[in-house]
Amino acid sequence: MTSANPQLKTNELLDKLVPSIESGENLIGEFGLRVVIREAKKIPDAYQSLLVIGLAEIVGGDYVAAMETHRRLTLINPYNDVVWVNFSVALGQRCQYRLAREISHNSIPYVGFAGLCHAYLNAGFWGDLETMLLIKSQPIFNSCDISSFAEKQRYDIMRCDSIFDILMDDREESDYLFQMASLVMQIAERLKLPPRQASIHTDAEGMLIFSFGITSDLSDNLWELNDELASLIVDHQIFSSNSIATFHVIGE
Repeated sequence: MTSANPQLKTNELLDKLVPSIESGENLIGEFGLRVVIREAKKIPDAYQSLLVIGLAEIVGGDYVAAMETHRRLTLINPYNDVVWVNFSVALGQRCQYRLAREISHNSIPYVGFAGLCHAYLNAGFWGDLETMLLIKSQPIFNSCDISSFAEKQRYDIMRCDSIFDILMDDREESDYLFQMASLVMQIAERLKLPPRQASIHTDAEGMLIFSFGITSDLSDNLWELNDELASLIVDHQIFSSNSIATFHVIGE
């Protein structure tokens, strides 16, 4: 028997998924996911039903199915910031960085300011200057005043603006840096390194640096991570004397 109020049922099921989405782990178990998906299929509103099912698929690690569910959602209504952002965030928390970026980038023609902000932060995290430029070309992104935003939102956007300025100072080196950051992404995704921290800055000699933070419990693996990254950079023939990517231990 379907719920008389589909929105209430949707919210109830989403509440069950939120802790798993935020942690990047399936905290409700395989049986719990089956129950959520079964109940979601009973929601009469197809859009709400697919939203819950898709996020549950991400929590369960079925990313192919989740991407197809997201595609179906965008066919129904592509102009919903919440759907684009939630899928991208959920995938990112599961260390599915390439899929998260794919959704984030594809959202740009359809979303409002909130969705563009998320795409901007995602692009800034990985040093993707071209996507940042694309977002900045959207009139709605430049028309909003962030002074009314919460402190963390303002800080995140201002930090991304600083990254944007750094990357714009040398667009050729920024391209090299993004290529190297993409290799970091490849390693981080394979090893399921969570997105705790990344930084883009220049050192005293003007070297452009992308650094991905790992937690202290992985500090013994730091040398191996950077050695693998260096090998990948050589294999991909990314030759630059003025930019570098690296892993670092957060807090050190």
